[in-house]
Amino acid sequence: MIEDARRSVTTLLLGGAGSLVLVALYRHRWRNGLRLAARPPFRTVVPWHGAVGFARTLNGAGVVDVLVQLEQVGGFTLLGYAMAEWRGRRELSLGSDLPLVVGCAALFAGSLELAQGWLSGPGASLLRGVLATAGTAYGVAVYHLARSHVRALRASDATAAATEAA
Repeated sequence: MIEDARRSVTTLLLGGAGSLVLVALYRHRWRNGLRLAARPPFRTVVPWHGAVGFARTLNGAGVVDVLVQLEQVGGFTLLGYAMAEWRGRRELSLGSDLPLVVGCAALFAGSLELAQGWLSGPGASLLRGVLATAGTAYGVAVYHLARSHVRALRASDATAAATEAA
């Protein structure tokens, strides 16, 4: 961050934006009496139940139901990006990186849905697990696209520098 001052400014702006979001969620939670992100794990244990699709239709779902689904898909998207970045030094292509990362994510999503089947509420959902796994594939694809874009930018910078030197 010290080498380039723009990185420091970007980091500060992202931190400020994240703080604003957290403050807004905190205020919303206390104003409406909802516990958004902390609510699902603290439900009571019931006999296992689940569905192939969503237990509640999207038209009948409440705000919390939709936010929990978005939170799960977003989390798995970040998981896919992080796993692809972790494996990025191996210089794998998207086609060779995708199957292993998505396979691991499918196991994680299946385990999560299996556990949610024993909690009160909508229970397990095959569709929710598939969407989470698809979010992981999207995260892997975003990482590979971003890496390719950075490489293309660096190659054009190197070509321009070589042209100027000649």
